[in-house]
Amino acid sequence: MVQGQQSGPSRTAEAGQSHAEPATQASPLVPAPSGSESISATREESENVVEAFWFAVGTPRQIVDERTGLPLFMFHPGDWELGLEDRGTEFLVQDKRTGRIGVLRDLSNIERVGEDSGE
Repeated sequence: MVQGQQSGPSRTAEAGQSHAEPATQASPLVPAPSGSESISATREESENVVEAFWFAVGTPRQIVDERTGLPLFMFHPGDWELGLEDRGTEFLVQDKRTGRIGVLRDLSNIERVGEDSGE
């Protein structure tokens, strides 16, 4: 080491010129919300809640494109399928094999998990 030079933390401490905050003290980067802003983890009564569900079909079903009505894929009996949204007259569904999304319009002879299965 060269005479008259110091290295490491003792140099700063001895100089007494460091006024920075310690590394363990965090300063907020985002200002806290004002009293007029409301933050809530609850939803409004008018908001629709969309919950995915599992269902099975009793006969082969064609799944179609929502906009064009063109066939996309088939659901077959004996397998649970993923429903993304129950729209009342149709289900928005996803093919669990390919990830494609379409619409099931024939809702006759459908079994949903939790309804008829006792879950």
